[in-house]
Parts: sequence; C-alpha cells; structure tokens
Amino acid sequence: DMAMASAGRAAFATDSTTIAANPAGMLSLNGSTVSVVAMPIGLDLRFHGDGETPGSAVNEQRTVPTMSAFAARHAGRWALGLGAYGNVGLGCDFGKEWSGRRAIEDAQLRSFNLVPAVAYSLNDRLGVGASIGAQYADAKAGMAVSGEAIYYGPPLDLPDGQLHMTGHSWAPVANLGLVYETDDGTRLGLAWTSTVDHSLDLDVRASAVHPLLASMLQQQGPAQLNVRLPQQFTLSAVRQVAPETLLAASIGWQQWSGFGDARLTIAGKGRPMFEDGLNDTWNVAVGLRHSLDPRWTLATGIAYDSDPSSNGTMPVYFPMAEQLRLAAGADYQYSETLLLRVALSVISQGDVRIAQDAYPVPLPGIPPVTGTISGSRIYALAFTADYRP
Repeated sequence: DMAMASAGRAAFATDSTTIAANPAGMLSLNGSTVSVVAMPIGLDLRFHGDGETPGSAVNEQRTVPTMSAFAARHAGRWALGLGAYGNVGLGCDFGKEWSGRRAIEDAQLRSFNLVPAVAYSLNDRLGVGASIGAQYADAKAGMAVSGEAIYYGPPLDLPDGQLHMTGHSWAPVANLGLVYETDDGTRLGLAWTSTVDHSLDLDVRASAVHPLLASMLQQQGPAQLNVRLPQQFTLSAVRQVAPETLLAASIGWQQWSGFGDARLTIAGKGRPMFEDGLNDTWNVAVGLRHSLDPRWTLATGIAYDSDPSSNGTMPVYFPMAEQLRLAAGADYQYSETLLLRVALSVISQGDVRIAQDAYPVPLPGIPPVTGTISGSRIYALAFTADYRP
C-alpha cells in the first residue's frame, strides 16, 4: 500500500506484506506467497539556529537501507503467515561542529518485528486475524561534553570530550484485525497494533572527558531508557469503482502521548525525554490504483498526519511536526509466479520550532538550543518482489 500513501492498508491486501498492516488481509491471498522488500530511506533535515544557538546544521546521516520479508499461505478458511519487518524508526546526525553539539550530535531509535500471524474466515463476508511476536529495539546517542574548569576544576583549557550511549531490548508486540465485505463489494478493514514497552539498558562510554567527570560516570553505573512505542488503530475502505480502477481511503490514530512519557534514568534518577509530553496524532489517506493492461498497474496517493507537539515546540532529538505524504508506484507482472513493485514516498514536514533548555542527561555546560527546522523531507523508495509458486 506504500504507493497509495498507505490508503486502504487495513482493507486491501495484494501480497503477504499485509501481515504488517492487518493480518486478516491474508484471507484475500490465494495459495502461498513470499514477499521481499528493500527500502532505502533518507532524511533531509536542516536546522537554522537563533538566539543562543547561532549558525545552522544539516543531517549528515546517509541513506539508511532497510529490508523486510513476509510469507503467507491461505487454504480453506485458514491463513498462516510470518513477517520480519521494521516498525518505528527515527535518526539524525548533526555532526560534531554545530553550536548545539553539547545537547546532541547524533541520535537514533529503531525497532524490528518478528511475528507469526494467523487469520480465519468466519463466513464469506467476515474474517479475523491476529499476530503476536517479538519486537527488538535499539537506541544510540552521542554528544559533546564540556571539560571547562569552571565546572570541574583543573586542569584548564581542556577541549570537549565525547559521551556515547547505546542499548537494546526485546518486548512482545501484537496485532489484531478484521475485514468485512459489504453487499455492494466495498471492502472494510479495521486493524490495531499494541503498545510496546521497552526498557533499554544503556552502555555509557566517555572519551577524552575531564578526569573528575570520568570518575563520576564510573560510579553512577548503567543508564536505562524506558520508552513506550505507540499503539495505533486504522480503519480502511477500498472499492472497485471501475473494472480497472480501485479507490482506497484510511483514517487512523496513534497514541504518541505514551511515547511522550519516555524517561532516561541515570544514577537512579529519572528524567523526562519530553518536558511537556506529546499529543496523540491522527492521519487520513486517499489513494488510487489503475490497471493499464494485464502486466502493468499504476498507483498514487496522498496522506496527512497531525502534529504530535503539545506546545508548538520539540526537543532537537525528536524533530517531528505535521506531515504531508505524496506517493506513487507501479506493479509489473514479470511472469505467472513473479510480481515486481516499486514505490516512492516523499514526506514533507511543517516547520519544527526547537526551544529546549532542559535535557535528560544532567551535565553542566549544555546551552539552550533554539531555532527552527524547516523544509525537512523524508524519502523512501521501496522495491518489492512477490513470488507465488
């Protein structure tokens, strides 16, 4: 559904990737299908400072390659499947030279799901599906650390050191879904993804820091990041409006307020990652698929996601705002058993106002970071091979 900007994702199933959207969608597939997806993702992010944060910075992180794989088999009333795919991810790298480097240089949070799935047809119109599996999450962050004598005493004139934190965890994740076909052929789908609670034990490593700070970090012991990845609901509808044309729409809700309660614990003291929390978000999408001939199908879509900010500002390590997503793609029936797909999604963000003077890492010498991230875009290009023996 990426080529339609995720429109219809809970109701429309073209291959086994439906496991990630709505496991009940496997009931629309015949026989066995295996799908492999390669998707490079790039983030164009530009920070323009003001006040106590002069200058600018750009995201130096290169394009990130991602892979997913799915398999499903539908026979009779039952369908079984297995999915291995990325779920939530965000990362940026502003480098070691920008004026806010003591607040953050680079940060990243990623997750990956490994889930078996099952679906069952209750009758000719209604089907249900579920998956429960494991989610892996890893996080990392790096920042410059002041070595000034005003904070730690002699020796004098030490340059900034470096602090790096890395960690990972496993947690259970679940999906539920249903699909229903009306009398006029409209297909409806409802899908739910559970919250996922992660407690990541972080390895804290310091290099070239003031000797007093190095001693203090050794005494503090490990750090921990507690984060709740959001649950979400998606309601979708698809309808064949002409023999060659399908129209799709979706509306959804995501509980980012739970993610906004994330806390970093150091030396037994927990500090919020978001001083003012986050708001839940909603999204809407519409899309279209049109078959040109038995081999070629084109698709396009547009989607909108609301702003998760609770007060109009964001911390610099979570530069998210309202988003407008444009997508397009094509399917090519290479042979009776192999279908090839390509899809491009471009996500344009509104301006993100950064106004941060409190930080979860309690180190001296971190200045306020103020400025604007404007004109940011996320580019995702997906290549899918769908094999049906």
